[in-house]
Amino acid sequence: TDFMDQMANQGVAAHWFYKINGSEMVDSSAQIHAQRWIKSLLELQQSASNSFEFIESVKTDFFPEEIYVFTPEGKIYELPNGATPVDFAYAVHSDIGQHCIGARVDHHPFPLNRPLSSGQSVEILTSPVSQPNAIWLDSVVTSRARSKIRQYLKGLKLEECQLLGKRLLRNAMGATRIENIPSDTIDRVLKEFGKANLNELYVDIALGNLFTVIVANKLLNNEAMNSPTGKNPHATLPPSSINGTGGLNYVFANCCHPIPGDSIVAHVNPGKGLVIHTSNCANLKTSNPNEQFLPVSWDMNNACNEVFEAGLRIEMVNIQGMIGEISNAVSVCGANISQISSETKEGKVYILNLVVTVRDRLHLANIIRKIKALNNINRVVRRKG
Repeated sequence: TDFMDQMANQGVAAHWFYKINGSEMVDSSAQIHAQRWIKSLLELQQSASNSFEFIESVKTDFFPEEIYVFTPEGKIYELPNGATPVDFAYAVHSDIGQHCIGARVDHHPFPLNRPLSSGQSVEILTSPVSQPNAIWLDSVVTSRARSKIRQYLKGLKLEECQLLGKRLLRNAMGATRIENIPSDTIDRVLKEFGKANLNELYVDIALGNLFTVIVANKLLNNEAMNSPTGKNPHATLPPSSINGTGGLNYVFANCCHPIPGDSIVAHVNPGKGLVIHTSNCANLKTSNPNEQFLPVSWDMNNACNEVFEAGLRIEMVNIQGMIGEISNAVSVCGANISQISSETKEGKVYILNLVVTVRDRLHLANIIRKIKALNNINRVVRRKG
């Protein structure tokens, strides 16, 4: 494409090549964009505590689903889908993020841990005495915000980290006190996380290396997971289509597109919070064995009010009007096509890859039956990758 040609000729690598050959190059939009990306990548590499954190952060920023929000003055900022006011504050300036105390969205008070939507106007409230809060790590999605918060937390003294971690854990456990937890339960949880004592556990919580809600659920013997609603009985949480998240932000994985009725599990992703996968997702088999997972389930009462995405792989004979017939079949079933791509298999046989909006597995089955009933359709399967 023209953009690919421009990037090849004027991208960051070409810039070095031209410099070596002694000629100056006029900065283009592609060159400026590449330089900014390389600079942010270097900042991330320098602040990451280990290689896994660096890789996860790059993945988060490399394949974002963007939203566009505005400052009160009308300046546009591009952020990953799920970004919160804290992510926005750090995107504007590190100092604003470090001293953030609240936010106003479209001139109304807005929680710092709630995801933003495209088109919103965001105003960040600051205080010179305010400092980053470790609990922000449970909701921020941008690597810049996470690295800056971690950088501040690592500068705290050991005693401060212990007190902060203990306070965060106490808040997550609600009315239950750590002193009332049986010692064998505490020993089991410490062994599971590889900690010698509670103070080490508190420090890791304060530094954001462990999700507070996960530690609390394990100490409570998954009380929140086993409650009828699947939520922490000591906290009031907004309606959710997933039981067992403990109030953490979550997104649905694009690799397997889980929908109501699928067996699911939550993968604890350092860059995104919780990512909901199907239990048999191939990507989970290649995950780092030290990564954490949460058992979760569908809340069908709330899920029925949402729309989900599912992938379809259609093998068909490519004749005039076939794509229109497939689109009509999807529409008749009360669904929409959100993505479409094709590839040639052999001769006139084509592979059509669709992403369709569905309510649940039954709705998807109806769509598949409707497409299979069309002429010149060889095969229709659900695509999970």
